[in-house]
Amino acid sequence: MKTLIALCLVSMFMLTNCKKDDINYTGTMQIIFPASYSANYQHINIYIYSLTNLDNVLFEGYPDQNGIYTKELLSGNYYAKVIVSTGNFKYFAFQIINGETNSFEYTH
Repeated sequence: MKTLIALCLVSMFMLTNCKKDDINYTGTMQIIFPASYSANYQHINIYIYSLTNLDNVLFEGYPDQNGIYTKELLSGNYYAKVIVSTGNFKYFAFQIINGETNSFEYTH
């Protein structure tokens, strides 16, 4: 009986100390493009899909003037399509983990 009461008290203590704001449900993905693409940054299209639904684009974007595309996403599994107007393209899957940043370097 004492063990059960102690277990309940410890559980209540743990639950009250965990604030909703302390939990991070997102992570960041980043694609870095080489300087050799600088003239084409505005001609690079990036499409993000959920790995469970490749029919619907979740996000569409472009790299910034430094050649970096950054997107904060909920934790989960995703699929990216990177299409450059010069005809180059890449497809890859990636996973977002809470509080982490995944960086990918685009190579040709």
